[in-house]
Amino acid sequence: MIKKIKRFIGAKGKINSLKMSRKEIDSIQLKKIKSIVKHAYETVPYYNALFKKYNLKPEHIKTLNDIDKIPITSKKDLLGLDKGHITSNIFPKSELADYKTSGTSGEPFEFYLDKGYKETITLNYNAILLINGCGLTGKRLVIAGNHDDVRVSKNPFKRWFFERVQLSALRRPEEIAEFCNIYKPKIIEGYVSSLYTLALWLEENRFSLIRNPRLFFCSAEVAHDFMKEKVTNILQTKVVDTYTTAELGIVAAQCQKGKGYHIFENSVFAELIEIDKTKYFVGTNLENYATPFIRYNTQDACDPWYEEELCPCGLKTKKIKNIIGRDNDFIQTPKGELISPMTLIYLMRNYYSFLDSFRFVQQDLSSLRVELVRKKDATGDFIAELAEKLKEITKGLVPDIIEVNDIPRDKSGKMRIIRSNI
Repeated sequence: MIKKIKRFIGAKGKINSLKMSRKEIDSIQLKKIKSIVKHAYETVPYYNALFKKYNLKPEHIKTLNDIDKIPITSKKDLLGLDKGHITSNIFPKSELADYKTSGTSGEPFEFYLDKGYKETITLNYNAILLINGCGLTGKRLVIAGNHDDVRVSKNPFKRWFFERVQLSALRRPEEIAEFCNIYKPKIIEGYVSSLYTLALWLEENRFSLIRNPRLFFCSAEVAHDFMKEKVTNILQTKVVDTYTTAELGIVAAQCQKGKGYHIFENSVFAELIEIDKTKYFVGTNLENYATPFIRYNTQDACDPWYEEELCPCGLKTKKIKNIIGRDNDFIQTPKGELISPMTLIYLMRNYYSFLDSFRFVQQDLSSLRVELVRKKDATGDFIAELAEKLKEITKGLVPDIIEVNDIPRDKSGKMRIIRSNI
């Protein structure tokens, strides 16, 4: 109980920091940037070598604008390096927690979190719950990963009350529905595709849950509007989309009263950097001292900042207009031009009455594979029309459209509906 109270107070403090003035936010961010840069330079071999290569020292960072003196780092720069090379040497291993990415977009990446940062992640998560009118108590179901077992807390007290349970995202919708009726979670957290397929199954089978969850907290995938709308309509559940990465933690959360995604600037310094005519989110983790990520290119494409003088929700941080997707979610034309995944999503809206789900996969610069799962009661021929529109939008790609019974998830349990393997 004492821990819950402390976390409630900590989460309220996080919310208050998001309501500060721009001047106050900038001042806190500069202080944290100076601290993490100095720490990384002195204790992390990778950053020490990077700074020396470019004749940089921590004292060169005097203003927020000075951060662009530091070269951008991406996952490809870190993959293959020994973990000791990217980890601070001041932490005993007993104080570190292992973390491993799912590997959806390539090779899995392993690094460490320190205890203080793990608590920060929890506080940011709790802050989002409070912002959306949901308390910190109650049963929580996490649907993520690809493990076979049902995972419960090691804490006997929590296990007795069945407080937090994790299911694999590879579970069938009927299994998730059955578990929800037994467990009756207040909050569901996980991949939006998991709840989307559950909503489709409930709709098709005219089945209802005994008790719908109050809130669905989705992350780790691009939450497309058609998925969120289906979950909201069928489950009558409030959907809160977040932009979360393994390296940067909870980066931003969807504003529930205005537009866009509020950035958690108390934990992340955000930049949108244009590379090859596409704006990518580059972030600096201000809290993880075990494995610092400074000017880290997430390879996630985002629409530019959403400008609003005063957000109706009261938060005053910068906002991203929209999270478009990873760089390998873009389709390329025969001439190598990039087609935004949202362009394809908007086209497919015209055919939602026919479809349960779909996926685009591009293997080369001449063709595009399109997999469709037709609704059982949907009749009519739209394939020829879709093929012509796709050919026009993609400036000459030849669409290979096939109807399938099911679209399997990735090995991680996620379901990327637009994928380029080029």
